[in-house]
Amino acid sequence: MDDLMNRSAGASRPAPHPVGDRGVPQAVAATPAPPVGLVLDVRSEPEFRSGAVEGALNLPLAVLAYRIREVAPDRATPLQLYCASGGRSEMGRQLLLRLGYADVTNVGGLHDALRLCGRRR
Repeated sequence: MDDLMNRSAGASRPAPHPVGDRGVPQAVAATPAPPVGLVLDVRSEPEFRSGAVEGALNLPLAVLAYRIREVAPDRATPLQLYCASGGRSEMGRQLLLRLGYADVTNVGGLHDALRLCGRRR
């Protein structure tokens, strides 16, 4: 009887997820984490109007240094930057690091940002 109870108890348990090398189930580890902080589009205004990540703020690279304090007065705010291909967002990342922002990520291009951050507006 105990053997029957053990077998039926084991059958009702869900199968364990394969675990990655950091102890996180692989299905969870493969899912990108949603961005934290602000998502900044450093493309021009016309590019931004043609399509952007939902919730992103448009701060073109040309004005980024002058306007960043308006949207992120706390230099510890996590910032996720993207542009068309990743080049301008990398320049923006380096600029913001020089200005003292500590948590700045170059997400890459628009398609990378959409994959990581979600829907197009």
